Amino acid sequence: MKRKPMLLNRITREGKLGRKDFIGLLGAHRGAGVTYTALMLAFYMAEEMGRTTALLECNDHHDMELLQSALGYGSEDPLSFSFGNITIYKRVHADRLPQVLGGSYECFIMDFGTDYQRYRDEFLRCGTKIILSGQGVWNRQKLLQFLSSTQTLPGRADWIQLVPCAGKKSVGRLRSETGMKCCGVPYEEDPTMPGKETVTLFSSLVY
Repeated sequence: MKRKPMLLNRITREGKLGRKDFIGLLGAHRGAGVTYTALMLAFYMAEEMGRTTALLECNDHHDMELLQSALGYGSEDPLSFSFGNITIYKRVHADRLPQVLGGSYECFIMDFGTDYQRYRDEFLRCGTKIILSGQGVWNRQKLLQFLSSTQTLPGRADWIQLVPCAGKKSVGRLRSETGMKCCGVPYEEDPTMPGKETVTLFSSLVY
């Protein structure tokens, strides 16, 4: 059941009227949890913050097609589907981005998968940039390699690292190794219903 935004969230939303937020999520490697986290973030923005939200699948993984089928939504529109305050756009390549980003949404969340080279410029234009990685030693090395290759980019120190299901020790180690903001993403059985810990995390990342 749809939850009404808390009073503080409604007040915050009123202060954001007319503002558009652009949030980009990118994986340092495959299987980092980008799509799952993007979906949770979309539901946070739409349900908790009450903001009209567009979730863009800027990759060729076809996960949103599977989600649409699993949720039982019709396929009258081959490019998108909606529920509540959220519209999900499937397989948004660079040539479709201007059209979608011109829509009258208050928040745009872009799932770039792991295709940094293809969507580099679009990712760098996002106001909030999020990098995800797994907590395995091998995945941590991939993250460090990726961050090393981007360290000279303007504003790179403001990027946010998220590690799904990571404990405090893993998060602390990454924060120490990279010198960047790093947080663990709580496990959620259903990404369409982010729990209290996840809501608290997102509220600290997206102002």
